[in-house]
Amino acid sequence: MVAKILGICPGTKTIGIAVLYNRELLKWRKHIFKEKWSNRKFKRIVVLLEKVISDNDITEVAIKTPDEIPISEAYIKVIGAINVLCEKRSIKPKFFTTSKLKDKFSHEKINKAELFELILRRYPELEVLTRQTINISRNACVYEAVAAASCINQSEA
Repeated sequence: MVAKILGICPGTKTIGIAVLYNRELLKWRKHIFKEKWSNRKFKRIVVLLEKVISDNDITEVAIKTPDEIPISEAYIKVIGAINVLCEKRSIKPKFFTTSKLKDKFSHEKINKAELFELILRRYPELEVLTRQTINISRNACVYEAVAAASCINQSEA
């Protein structure tokens, strides 16, 4: 069975989402939550993630995390919510740090910009993101969500 994979780059202000199926990038998006942290904002994030998982019949989840997990209570709450959503669907999420993503995409030591270029080569449809802004890092959460999802894809190949 080919998995339908959701890549998530979670945050409390922006969340990157990518859906892959059979090595094809089906959807990608950056969601922005501008308001200050609150229960309302948390619920909006959970509803978004629940909808993405449900609407896309997700069977696997890959979560990009920073090399050092933020101590922010809000960030930890978002990660916890993703775990609960996965548990409800009997999905065991896989976590990929920034360093792990770099290792998966290159045998050489690379920086984030080089990682994003490698992702762009693999998924040229993301070119639209680079046309939207000169600064590629503005869409870092999308590139990282795609990278995390494709790491699950790589292990199935």
